Amino acid sequence: MINAGYTYTYLSPVNLNLSQASVAGGLLAPHSPAYKAVVVTSDQNVTLAGVNKLQQYADAGLPVILSGGFPGYYPNGEATDKAAVYAALEALRSSPNVYTTGFGQIASK
Repeated sequence: MINAGYTYTYLSPVNLNLSQASVAGGLLAPHSPAYKAVVVTSDQNVTLAGVNKLQQYADAGLPVILSGGFPGYYPNGEATDKAAVYAALEALRSSPNVYTTGFGQIASK
């Protein structure tokens, strides 16, 4: 989807584990398509593995934007409890390269 000059791609756990999904020079998949940030909105759901991958990306220099508050918890076969997911989100939010915005204010970051 293209909106206001930005390209949006919805990521799934499978996408996050592709070999091309690496960060270099502050870009995700630097050779192509070279995303400049990952945006997670409050109306999405995440797993613990997904939050951990976002933490790795942020630690490697990719901006991660949490828009409108924390996303929801998505229980999966890993039997991860909700508290572990939200603890990981708290750690992510306090990391350098992680920004928070109100819903609909992504462009401000």
